[in-house]
Amino acid sequence: MGSAEENFEDELFASTLAELEELTRRMGPANKYVGYVLHAWNWFSIYTEPSSNSESRVVDPNLPHVIQVPSGWTALDYEDGIVTSIGKNYTGYSTSTGSLLRTVEYMVECLAKRGVKAVAFAGSLLAKRMAWILCTRYGIRNQFSPNAQDLKCREGLEKALLRRPFSYKT
Repeated sequence: MGSAEENFEDELFASTLAELEELTRRMGPANKYVGYVLHAWNWFSIYTEPSSNSESRVVDPNLPHVIQVPSGWTALDYEDGIVTSIGKNYTGYSTSTGSLLRTVEYMVECLAKRGVKAVAFAGSLLAKRMAWILCTRYGIRNQFSPNAQDLKCREGLEKALLRRPFSYKT
């Protein structure tokens, strides 16, 4: 049985699909691809919990800053949070997933270097799993409540991380 967050996401996803189906029912055969596209569209956002920063920051009027992530993706940095979406980098679900995970790693590292102590995040399930693992590694509190499937995936994701150098530097 999934967490409340997963159930909400499943209900929201189902509701969104129902709305899209209604909107696109006149499109004919193209309608059946909407669910696949939504599932394959990788995205992720991570942001600090309001009480996690001990110092108050002056908001930069030039926000967001556009970051070209080493994975090739672009992220928008709002200083207290970073967001990304696959956008023009979509080349297929399997080839885009590795880039998504490297982008999530970069985003979590950015916030860790800023001294963030607690975060919340949203996005593709695999991205949230990666963020949970990385936040645990960096000692950043987060709201992710792993279920049995998440725990099974953890081992594979950690092995993938170990194959590459641990890049966070204080």
